[in-house]
Amino acid sequence: MKIRKCYLLFLTVLAFLAACATPKALEYRGVENIYIQGLSLEQSQIGLDIRFYNPNPYQLELKSGNIDIYINDHYLGNSSVQTLTVVPRENNFLLPLRLNASLKGILQGALSLLTKQEVNVKLAGNIKAGRNGLFVNIPVNAVTRQVIQIK
Repeated sequence: MKIRKCYLLFLTVLAFLAACATPKALEYRGVENIYIQGLSLEQSQIGLDIRFYNPNPYQLELKSGNIDIYINDHYLGNSSVQTLTVVPRENNFLLPLRLNASLKGILQGALSLLTKQEVNVKLAGNIKAGRNGLFVNIPVNAVTRQVIQIK
């Protein structure tokens, strides 16, 4: 009987540890829907949707985060995630980002787009994600070649 209780306790602890496992990092899949919300000489607001894939076998909640965005190694701006987003398990999702960019960063990015349609997009930062009230910082470090179509 004592062995059975120890075995049951062991299984309970093992299940608890599995439930509290650190989530895997989100996989970057691309940039969609780039648009300018407000344009001024000092600060402009740019909106874009970042496509990610959640490789975890459970849904996550994205609580907050900060992501720096670079185009062809030119700093475009920083975006902070402040809205709670529910991410489906083992599925793609769009994360809408809004960032304040300097006119210099926008012009450098625009010049890159005029000379070639394929640019390097780099994301660097972290997102606080988790489930059941337990949140951890997940690093976001992605560099890819992205085809940007100007319509």
